[in-house]
Amino acid sequence: MKIRQFAPALLSALLGQHAYAYGPEQAANNLAHDFANCAAYYMLVAKGSGGGQLATNSTEAASQAIDASIQLTSEKLAMARYNMALKSMMRDMDNSFANFSIVINDYADLCKELMENVEARHKYWLQKEDRP
Repeated sequence: MKIRQFAPALLSALLGQHAYAYGPEQAANNLAHDFANCAAYYMLVAKGSGGGQLATNSTEAASQAIDASIQLTSEKLAMARYNMALKSMMRDMDNSFANFSIVINDYADLCKELMENVEARHKYWLQKEDRP
């Protein structure tokens, strides 16, 4: 088949409407990213809470989340993602805890569900499909 005939066929195949499920490695990587994001979220909750039991519980949740992210990837990658998430969240709230509801809206439910039921989130990523 000549290149002029092959190129349109290849392009058509690449742009088809086929969905591709995430494999176990990609699902674990995405789960690790979720954990790093949630570690950042819980650290901000602890920082913005002004102390007390909420700060203690949130710090513990952050520690558990970053540990899980490290176990799934590496310390270097988990910490890079954590730091990026912190910066992004601070930017989203214009560096003011008066705007923390923006971050709560984006992360509270996801992080609560992740910490309470890791298996469900992992299953979500395993069943997630990308379309080319």
